[in-house]
Amino acid sequence: MQIEVHPMQVSAKEDFNSTREMAIPMPWGGVLVNAGKILAVVGLFILAVASLLHGIAPIASCLWIAIVLMILWGGSREEGGLRGFLVNLLGDVARRHFVEVTAGGGPSRKVRLGYRLFGHRFITISIALNKIETVEWSTRRAASRATADRKDWHVRIWFDHDDPAKSEKYKQRRKPEQDICIVGPYAAKATIESLGCRLVSFLSGAGATLTGTDTPTCYIRQEPETNRAEGPQRMSSVRTASALHSSPSEA
Repeated sequence: MQIEVHPMQVSAKEDFNSTREMAIPMPWGGVLVNAGKILAVVGLFILAVASLLHGIAPIASCLWIAIVLMILWGGSREEGGLRGFLVNLLGDVARRHFVEVTAGGGPSRKVRLGYRLFGHRFITISIALNKIETVEWSTRRAASRATADRKDWHVRIWFDHDDPAKSEKYKQRRKPEQDICIVGPYAAKATIESLGCRLVSFLSGAGATLTGTDTPTCYIRQEPETNRAEGPQRMSSVRTASALHSSPSEA
């Protein structure tokens, strides 16, 4: 498999000359809110255990402990293990996120998303560069209801997962052959538009073949000439990534 989705820790002494990196600072407000939520859950869990040991409110304590354990079990199952779940959870309280591309060429080159925390670098997902199918950004709401900017815009990367069984299981989804990951924060339209443009330029500079579409907030993988003939409707509008900063997109 060319796609690695299991989080891992990378030593702070790693040779940074072997990678190209784009920094993605997260807003302090969201980081502090997430930290408060995690501390509240952990604090209440410790209180519930202590109360249970002392015979205080045993039913309520057992219910809260069960809820927390179910969250841990569900998250671990989704992320491929408890370690993966905890690494992704800690990412919510890290401000220094990044996207990097490993050195080398061809299919072995990886795009890795991660963050820095407590003096270490953590990688939350690693994707083969040639597996990236779409980079897009939008609001959470349907286009017909998106009027005022409610600071819920975000950037998404769609990438091939190469798992036929998974495609069959999720065949009712918009893109059953692809998985999705969110890059950066949920924020105002102008902030996310800038982040999306930077990301497309960064990935294109690393070798990704991303091409603009009729939707100015969506860039798709440029298929080989034989494949493009089968889907000309997707290529009706061509805007190169190198022109992003000179011609900013408008949603």
